[in-house]
Amino acid sequence: MFRNKSKKFWLVSVAIFFVLFFIHLFFSFNNNTLIALPDELGYWGHARYLAGGYHPHFYNAAFYNFGYSLIIWPAFILFRELNQIHQAAVLINNILMALIIFPTYYIVRHIYNCEIKLALAIAFVVSLYPSFLAQTNFIMSENILIPAYLMLIVFLYQWLQKNSLFHLVLFSLDSVFLFAIHPRAVLMPALVVTLLLILIFFKKISKRFFWIGLGTLVFSLGIVVLVNRHLAAVGWSTVNSFNLVKLIPTFFSGTGLLLFFSAIPGQLLYLLIGSFGLFAWGAYYLWKKITDNYGRLSLREILADNKKIAIAFVLFSSLLILMISWVLPIFANANGSLRADHIFYGRYNEGFVIFYLTAGLAALFDKSIKKSYHILWLFLLAWPVNYVYDLLNKLISVSTFNIWAITPLFYLSGQKNIVLVAVFAAMITIALRFSASHNFKVTFFILCTFFLSFAAVNRQMLLEGRQRFYQAADFSTTRYLEKAGDIYQLSFDMSFNGKDQPNWATWYISAYAYQYYLPQIKFEQFYSSKADIPKGPYVLSRPDWSQARALKAEMVFQDDAIGQALWRLPVN
Repeated sequence: MFRNKSKKFWLVSVAIFFVLFFIHLFFSFNNNTLIALPDELGYWGHARYLAGGYHPHFYNAAFYNFGYSLIIWPAFILFRELNQIHQAAVLINNILMALIIFPTYYIVRHIYNCEIKLALAIAFVVSLYPSFLAQTNFIMSENILIPAYLMLIVFLYQWLQKNSLFHLVLFSLDSVFLFAIHPRAVLMPALVVTLLLILIFFKKISKRFFWIGLGTLVFSLGIVVLVNRHLAAVGWSTVNSFNLVKLIPTFFSGTGLLLFFSAIPGQLLYLLIGSFGLFAWGAYYLWKKITDNYGRLSLREILADNKKIAIAFVLFSSLLILMISWVLPIFANANGSLRADHIFYGRYNEGFVIFYLTAGLAALFDKSIKKSYHILWLFLLAWPVNYVYDLLNKLISVSTFNIWAITPLFYLSGQKNIVLVAVFAAMITIALRFSASHNFKVTFFILCTFFLSFAAVNRQMLLEGRQRFYQAADFSTTRYLEKAGDIYQLSFDMSFNGKDQPNWATWYISAYAYQYYLPQIKFEQFYSSKADIPKGPYVLSRPDWSQARALKAEMVFQDDAIGQALWRLPVN
């Protein structure tokens, strides 16, 4: 009988996986091309290079780690057409994000101690979170960061429960892999080392386990650093990397402290509103799980329970990532790329929000946890945060606002007013609180309905965003270059990539778009304003390129819409 129940459970689990997979397929339908901006081209470019193609050149962009590129790399091996490669990469994303049902269920069932049906229901509904459905349409690192983060906690718990050397090695490797995926996980290996030191100090693990775990981590981290350096040398002239040490003087400046303390309520408000209050309930639930009846922390009590160790690791690791997102505005300001939406930069938080979504739902159905109505008062944060955002927006003169999870609420309200969004989210929070007290099925129906509805609006906004991207850049030059089969190397003049220049935005976009649409061409950058000598026989510059006469360059094609011209240099 036990075997029959186990077989039934796996059949249901696999069925749920395929339901999620087909939902992802539906939301990615008719999405067959990149928005060829730095983030996507960064991961795409690494994968293309690893498959034997040219690595793109990046202009005024940060360095992109390669972990996610390894995952979509097979798409470049199996296909040659750009649309096919992109569709294959999106398919990989869909599979990865549908697979999160399994580690999510494991964590809710075995670490949160929920019963089987509730654990499956929670794992399913949080897999429909709008951001998770939206980001599979992008060549973005979250598609592997979230599954890898979930598996990190599974490996940790398996290692402790089974005293398994195999799972310890996987745990150490996965912590470094998270950093290889994205710099926001830069402190994750340090946290793992700290955990190993605590466990060996309290004799929770043997010296053999400690040294194998530490050695695996250090060795794999060295490989990641070396690969990053190689890729930086190939694709970047200068690397605009995230360096916490260099940020210390900026952090303690007046502007730095203002941005930091503005970002704290902004990030928390994003998590609160985007999760309809589940984040706050989830954080409270996880905290209660690792404290005693008086709300006190005891390290010895935590170390005596493997579930508490895993939950404590979730809390501290997510806090580190959250702190990185608080520092992000300072880093962006120091590099001249600050946007007002960095105050609500939810994307960094999407990597760990799933732990709080699941814990929040578990709390709603846990009779031993008191559900306080005071959580609704937290939504009043919207008023001062909205004021700060408006103030910074005026100072920075940027109107971009890229919150994936709650963007649909802005879209439906017709304006970027965080207060209205908070009021709407509070209504859903109240509905969830009361439905959870009376009916299990109604609660999950409410969440599934809202998540899928917002994901549908997100999909529409994505399609509109891609259309705006195409309208922003005239690709007549691209079409011409496609016909010119003898172009194998092209120098791109970056002297006109500046806000004081006409059509600078289109020029900037096209610098990346050409490299996506023309993967067979090797691109080089040069600055005519610095009297750089371009490499290769072809040059993209302005029609009034000052060096043209001296270099005896012949104009081959002129695109008046974006102020670009293609020049041919004489062959020596």
